[in-house]
Amino acid sequence: MNIRDRLANLVDGVVAIIATISILSLPVPHGNDYQSLFEFGVNFWLFIVNFLIILSFWNNQRFLLDHMKTVHTRFVWINIYWLMFLSGLPIITKWMMTGSHSLIAILAFGLDNIFTKLVFTFAVVEGIRANYQGDSTEHLLLKRYFYRVLIDVLYSVVTVLVAFVNPTIAISMFILLPLFGSVRGLWRTPGKRMRQTTHPDHRKSI
Repeated sequence: MNIRDRLANLVDGVVAIIATISILSLPVPHGNDYQSLFEFGVNFWLFIVNFLIILSFWNNQRFLLDHMKTVHTRFVWINIYWLMFLSGLPIITKWMMTGSHSLIAILAFGLDNIFTKLVFTFAVVEGIRANYQGDSTEHLLLKRYFYRVLIDVLYSVVTVLVAFVNPTIAISMFILLPLFGSVRGLWRTPGKRMRQTTHPDHRKSI
């Protein structure tokens, strides 16, 4: 088994544990009134957001590994740090659920989300450079990915700033982004785009 397969197995195992912890962190309602039902509904939505964020990261990392031929030690360590930040999301989400959606918990969730995205960005850059270095495809892939990451990070930063004004709106913004991303993923075909981008005939025309 080569290092790429071992890394993929490690990520699969850790992500599976993180996803399991996220559902186990969902608090059970303590009452039978509408207030308890409302609180459980909000917490359930937070669980969905957390679950979609975790699995969307896994899907992007799987897609990245599928198109990598070379995996070196630096890329492995970047993925280890990425998994470290990703592992914090279920705990912080539980803090948001049990802390009455406090401002500090929302800020912690937003910052951890930002750090996770930034570290994963380093992983993508390292993966592209290791496999397309000196190729015109490298610049095209980096450009496309940076635009998407820049929008995601800026959105998260704005959401963190909004939390200082209205934590409820910030929670709603955190909910909307992964929901939109998951719905968009149902119709996207990134593999087709990657094959078109990396095809020799297409690279000659870049």
